[in-house]
Parts: sequence; C-alpha cells; structure tokens
Amino acid sequence: MHKFSGFQFDPKSGQLTNLVNSEVVRLRYKLIQLLAYLISHQDRVVTKQELLDELWEQGQYRESSLSQSILELRKALGDSASAPNYIRTVPNRGYQWISPTASQSSDSPSGINKRLKAIIMATGLLVVLLIIGWWLVNRSATQAPKMEKLTQQNLQGSYRVLVLPFANRTGSNSMNWVEYGLSDMLADDLGIFKPLQVLAPGDINSALLERPYSVNRLQALLKAQSVDVIINAGIELKLQQQILNYQLIYAEKSSDFRELKRQDLAVSMPELATEIYRQLRPDTDQPALSGYDFTASAMHDYARGIQALQSEGCILAQHYFSASLQIDHQHIWSELYAGVCQLHLGNWNAATETLLHLTKNQHETQLLGTAYYWLAVLNFRRGQLQRSTQQLNMSSKATGQRIHGKLVGKISQLRQKIDRVQAGKSDESLVPDQQLGLEVPLFSTEPGVSNQDFAVLNQQLRSRGHKLALFNLLVEHGTQRSLSFVERDSSLSRAVAIMRQLQQPYDLALILTLRANYALVSQNAQALSYLSQARQIAEQLSAKPLQREVSFYLRIAKLRAALQDSYDNPVFRAKVLLQQIQPDALTGHKLQLYKQASLWIAAAETD
Repeated sequence: MHKFSGFQFDPKSGQLTNLVNSEVVRLRYKLIQLLAYLISHQDRVVTKQELLDELWEQGQYRESSLSQSILELRKALGDSASAPNYIRTVPNRGYQWISPTASQSSDSPSGINKRLKAIIMATGLLVVLLIIGWWLVNRSATQAPKMEKLTQQNLQGSYRVLVLPFANRTGSNSMNWVEYGLSDMLADDLGIFKPLQVLAPGDINSALLERPYSVNRLQALLKAQSVDVIINAGIELKLQQQILNYQLIYAEKSSDFRELKRQDLAVSMPELATEIYRQLRPDTDQPALSGYDFTASAMHDYARGIQALQSEGCILAQHYFSASLQIDHQHIWSELYAGVCQLHLGNWNAATETLLHLTKNQHETQLLGTAYYWLAVLNFRRGQLQRSTQQLNMSSKATGQRIHGKLVGKISQLRQKIDRVQAGKSDESLVPDQQLGLEVPLFSTEPGVSNQDFAVLNQQLRSRGHKLALFNLLVEHGTQRSLSFVERDSSLSRAVAIMRQLQQPYDLALILTLRANYALVSQNAQALSYLSQARQIAEQLSAKPLQREVSFYLRIAKLRAALQDSYDNPVFRAKVLLQQIQPDALTGHKLQLYKQASLWIAAAETD
C-alpha cells in the first residue's frame, strides 16, 4: 500500500483512492502497471526503453502507447508535465516518480483489518444483491419489452442466444473489463455462426441485472427476452491461467458448469466461441473460426473500451479505442467504436468520416452492418431521411438474409422513427437515444419501479460507477405519472446532470426537452430555460428533426410565459404564438398540450 500527496494506491488490487474526497479513481490495467512500476523505482529515472521492455509487448506502436499512458496517468492524478507533482519527465531519458511516498505492507494489522471489514461488507452486499437480483429478473419477466418470437420457419433455423455480462471472480479490479468487454467479444464471435442470433449484454440493459442469478430467475429472463438459451459465465485466475466458467440455461433445464482454460481468453476468443457453439448446436458441422490477426494488447484495450462504453461513457471509452488503434491500426472494431464515440460526443463530421472509411475499406459483414446503422442514425439526426433509409437497407444487406441479433431492434426502431417523421406525425417516443441503453417512452404509463426499489438500485449503480444505467433508471423513475412533480423533476434533474458529465450534446438536448415537458404540464417557469438550452444544442448540431421538436414545446413555453406577464397585452401575444402551431398535425401528448394552452388563454381572457 502506497500513500502520497492526496492519494492512496494499492498495487495488488489496482485501486487508487483520492483521499480528499474518498473517491476511487478508475485506472485501466496498463496504468496500474505503470504507476506501480514508477513508484517502486522512485529512487531513479526510469528510461522509456525500460518501461517498454517491462510493461509492453512487442509492437509497432509501443512508444505512442507509452506516451498516451503517461498522459492518462497524469490526468488521473491531476498532474502537469510542465509543473509536475508526481511524474517528472527527464528529456531524452525517461520518467521519475517525485512525490514523497509512504509504503506499508498490505499484511500489516491495518491492512488485515481493512480486508476483514471488506469481507464483512461484501457479505452484506451479497445479501442485498440477491434481493435485487430476484426483483429485477422477476420484474423483467413482466415488464421487459417483448421481442417477436423467432421460430425455425421465419428465420430458417435461427437460434436465439443471450450472453450475460461475465462475473469478474479474479479478485482484481484491474480485470473488471471482462464484465462487458470479454462478453461482448464472445457475443460478436458467436454471431458469426449463421444459425445463431446473438444478443450481447448491452442489448437488454443488463447493468440492472445484479448477480448472483438462480436458474429459475434466468429462465424467467429467458422467457421475457424470447431467447432459446442464456450463457451465464464468470472469469477466474488459477496458476497464471484465465478460466471461463460458464453454464447454458434453457427453458426447461440447465447444463453443468464447464471450464475453458487459456493463457489469454481475449486472444483465444474465436477458439472459445467455436467450442461453445458446438455445445449449443452439436448436430451441425461448422468449421472453427479463424484466430484474430490483431495484437493482443490492442484487443485488451478494445475490451476495456467496451467496458467503459457500457458503464462510464464515451469520454473514457474513446481513449481505450485510440490506444488500441495506436498499438494496432488494423483493429477495425476499435476504429468503429471510436466513430460511435465521436457521434455521441457531438463530433458528427469526424464520425461520418470514420464510419464512411470503414464501409469503403472493409468487408466483414458484422462491422459493415453496424457502421451503416450508425451512419443511418447520423443522417436521421440531420434530417436526411432518404439517405438514412438507404443506409438502413445497406445495414440489413450487409448482414445477409438472416437478422443479426445486435442490430434488429435498433434498425426497426429507427425505421419507425423515420416513418413517423415522413408522415408528419408527432414523435411520441422522443427519448435519449443511448447506444446501449434502455428505451424509455417519453410519457410512460407503466407503474415502473417503486420508491424503495429505486433507492436500492440508485445506490448500487452509483457505487459501481454505471453512469449510463443510472441515467436510464433516473429517466424511467422520472417519467412515472404516479409520482409527484417534485419527485419526477428531482430524478430528471439528476439525469440531466449525468448527461452533462457524459458530454453527449444530442442526448442532453433530448433529456432537457423531456424535463421541460413535465415542467410545462406543471406550469413550472423553468421550462423556457430548459428548452432554450435544448434549441441551442440542436442548432449547433444542425439536428433538424430535433429542432422542430424543440420548437413546438418552445412556443408553448413562450405562450405560458407571455400569459404570466402583467403588461404588453399578454393574451394577444399568447394567441399569436398559438396560431403558429398547426393542430391537425398533432397527436397524443402534443395535442393535449395544445388544448391545455387554449384553456390557459381562455382563462386569462376571463380574468
């Protein structure tokens, strides 16, 4: 255990704690290695070559990766290269740790006491997770969105498989990336086998499904998601080998747990996917998947990027994808998700360039289908509906006649949105369009989570750092009509704050619009402020459909504000604003809001 200015670092667990605010600073594995090495050799300058030899595998982009890692580590510590407090750059030589550091054995009495407390806390947490897991899986059986049941006839023998997030049982936080990163890799590789339609963890908002699972709970989830089999797995470390311990869950039975041992599970994933596929479909004769051509460390950073994308968002994830590309510029999936991050962070021109480059230079069907889908999303947001439809067709064509599990729902949703906009109808499903998040109706009529369940889930997701899942939970809670306006607005306010942290402007504009809608219904004067912010974002992005959505609500908000003025003929001004709206094109909530505005004016005329 090392203590230095404002921080405590445990090299065994990889945990870096900010002692000022008691928050854990999350570091990827390479940064943990780098920090531990610099501290353990603080008595001297460590050359770049020594760091490369000790911590990096051979590869063309090692030096760039080292520079990027030093930059990330300084950022995590709040350090500066020009005025360093922790890491000093020695020109033409290397780096030196310069912060006075006190070290103690993790086996000291205090260390043992802390571990004992951790064990006690973990035991209590396990009990809580058992309760949450029961509630969530049973809730998902009744409330999860129903997917069309795919039969042998309508998909020519398609077999639906759901891969759950892997449990990290290694005892090391540095291996947390296996949760989504490694499970996503398995889902991708299984999806190559034509009879399978594979759903990855992100396709079902699985961050809300806490472990441990019982077979009964998983069978309830299997029924709710209309899948044929669930893969439930965990990762362990034994004798310097990584072990994938997995179980297949069917509607009426479950298999025994099986172990697949490899030196590096990520590198061996095509081989593992082939073995699991042959267990799923022993009656078929499919050739084994060929191995990856990518550099191993590039694949690890890609997996960490997927983990970050699922939990903490694009700001962190983009650095991992960038590091992966620096190590191996042929890692096309890192390039794809770098483009997806550019889209979500508002860099639409850069995202277009990245995604178009992939469609012109790659032939892998899964990647092409995904790249065309995100291009379709971009063009929908720009209001280029014909081009968006064409790219959705290209996405479907790229994946062949069978429907790919990770794209079918998203393609269908986007087609429906395009159809509504082309028909001139009001968009009743305007929600933050998270890449991997839960779709929540704009005006929910579902009972949703209870306040007690919400409080427990809220605490769990905050402690785990799952910002996207927490955002979705807050939106779901904030759209429940059974709650008071104050309760709903409190949840939506926190959702807005999270989206500001994630720095995803389009999604921020959507959640601001959502919050403004409830403010309008409750006659809260803040609606005008929220909508003004949303309009500014939509204009900056040139997001034309969103501009039109915001403009409607902005007129209603201005109308309400005009009626609250005590001068300058407020009723006349309100009527002018109302006349700018065409009621024949309105449906659902918008039509109700229009009628409510008419009643506001009528009431003001009688005063």
